[in-house]
Amino acid sequence: MWWFVGEGNRFDYLKSEIKRRQIKNVVLWGKKLKSEVPQFVNAADVGVVSFIDTPTYFENSPNKFFDYCAGGRASIFTRTTWVAPFLQKYESGLVCEQNTVSEFCAYVEALQADSSRVAAMGKKAREMAELEFSRDEIAAKYLALLEHVASGCK
Repeated sequence: MWWFVGEGNRFDYLKSEIKRRQIKNVVLWGKKLKSEVPQFVNAADVGVVSFIDTPTYFENSPNKFFDYCAGGRASIFTRTTWVAPFLQKYESGLVCEQNTVSEFCAYVEALQADSSRVAAMGKKAREMAELEFSRDEIAAKYLALLEHVASGCK
């Protein structure tokens, strides 16, 4: 079963194609409050981060990725991203380097066939979130940098 949460710029097209093709394994939840996101993350096996293949999105920091990590869920990115080295280091997600449908489908099929791998990747995603993307630690580093600059870089 595929769940889509949110209303991206292709939402109406996706909705019409699902109806036209009579697809039964897709649910469109539409836009949800940020406070509702954890219930969807917790119900997922794997999170998908999809962006068009343009340089602008390489630098993007997708909130959904951080939601997946915090919820202990592996991620599949449909294109290359700056977070790829973290996903590789922690073995917590997959990146479609070729940005093709066949590559994406191969990843989905591989994960569907190996629930223990999915569970391990989810645990590693949570570990990665705590070690690499902790808001408290990032805020402390930023505060230390500001204090350093405010003191004349001494």
